[in-house]
Amino acid sequence: MNPPQPYKEVQPLVIRANEGDEIQVNFYNKLDRRTSIHVQGLKYNVLNSDGAEVGYNPDTTTRDFISYKWYAEREGVYLFSDMGDMRSGEDGTNVHGLFGAIIVEKLQSSWFDPVSGEEIESGLFADIYNPTEPSFREYAVFFHDELEIKNKDGEQPVDPHTGLPNGTTGISYRSEPMRNRLPLGHMHEGVTYEDISMSSWSYGDPAPPILRAYAGDPSTPLLKAYAKERVIIRLLMPVDNPRNISFVLHGHNWRAQPDDPFSTVIPVQGAISIGGVYNIELINGASDVPGDYLYRSGSLRWDVESGMWEIFRVMSRSIRYRCECICRNIGHWWEEQWYDKYM
Repeated sequence: MNPPQPYKEVQPLVIRANEGDEIQVNFYNKLDRRTSIHVQGLKYNVLNSDGAEVGYNPDTTTRDFISYKWYAEREGVYLFSDMGDMRSGEDGTNVHGLFGAIIVEKLQSSWFDPVSGEEIESGLFADIYNPTEPSFREYAVFFHDELEIKNKDGEQPVDPHTGLPNGTTGISYRSEPMRNRLPLGHMHEGVTYEDISMSSWSYGDPAPPILRAYAGDPSTPLLKAYAKERVIIRLLMPVDNPRNISFVLHGHNWRAQPDDPFSTVIPVQGAISIGGVYNIELINGASDVPGDYLYRSGSLRWDVESGMWEIFRVMSRSIRYRCECICRNIGHWWEEQWYDKYM
């Protein structure tokens, strides 16, 4: 019997902190093997928070419980993953999804849900506010290969062309393989392959039901921003085959080195492999032309075909947008006034 599927969509854990914060995580292992959390890039005491068994250092993996502590010194994104048993290869817990990220924001930052505007503790997407910096929309995006992705029924999908299990590439635990977008042996007059596979357009009548069933937004994480808004993408590659891929966002550019104003302007981040992390700030923010922009792996033949692609949706600055901004600005102003008066 397949295990029941969680009601709430499962996402990789993304913890946010401010520069100078001390981060403590109480880690409980309910698996039948040693696991851990190892963070790359943050400071910690190797005697109790390495999350690995290395040389003569104490073993900081666990079969039961352990408390880890890390120190956030510099803004950026930091990958964490399991190092409990590096010999396990593709049978390890990283392949099953034990990975996540710690994002360190500038000092005095706060983060809010992009939809509700409520303050949040963690999550893939957030609106970041800082009293001395322009606010921005932040997206944590995990590209991964060799992950055991299953469908809503708990089954590993089978490629109808080959009859073999497939669907092992994805974004943040989600996947949208081309076989879900292009029904085999069926084409509707006037609808091209690209229309079906890469578009979020919903085909209504008189399109056949088979086309309507495979249309709409992909199931991978949809990024949204208003035109010209400041956008930072925290890109991570936690698990993969030993090969490089690239990250492509159509219609947008960024600097190869975000802290260097003279750095090369690029439309593609290449040479991405296991353990890679990137801070991508879009030049001039989201496009000033509203619409859907594809973001994907640069490997069309395998990664995109198997599900590693999505849409970056740029929306026009409508009356709704202005109302949202006014409400949030008033809310933040009121919180600051209350804090200054009573704290």
